[in-house]
Amino acid sequence: TTPSPPPATSTRTLTTALAAVLLYAFRAPLLRGTLTAAAALRDAVFVSKRTLDAVATTLHAQILRLDAAFKSFAEEITREVGAVSDRVDAAADALDEKIRVEADATRVDVAAVREEVDGVGKQVDALQNKVDAVAAGVDFSSRGIALLCGVVGSVDGLRVE
Repeated sequence: TTPSPPPATSTRTLTTALAAVLLYAFRAPLLRGTLTAAAALRDAVFVSKRTLDAVATTLHAQILRLDAAFKSFAEEITREVGAVSDRVDAAADALDEKIRVEADATRVDVAAVREEVDGVGKQVDALQNKVDAVAAGVDFSSRGIALLCGVVGSVDGLRVE
């Protein structure tokens, strides 16, 4: 791109300021009379305006290059941050999927353990029923034996030796 010229107002202001500086610099020859005020001012304004215009144009071009460089840098940083963000998102998605798979596997394992525990509980209940039946049979047999012993012991003339 071709740099656009700087605004005229700022150039005029800078030219005036530079002219004042140059007049101050030429004060000794002016006071000695070796340089007339008009010639010094004319030369200073001509040289300073050309120099100032060149400097302003150069500065403006450099500012435009810096602006382009900053924009390019900002775009590159934005791309890099976007790429990092994409990688972080992909890693988070992969981690979420792995957690989901592990959680599903754990649910299956827990369900299998629960079924086994329920089966063991049913077996314990069945054994308890059998033990209760055996205990009832033992109680019934004990009462029968006790009654038989009582009957045998109450019969006169029978002695058990």
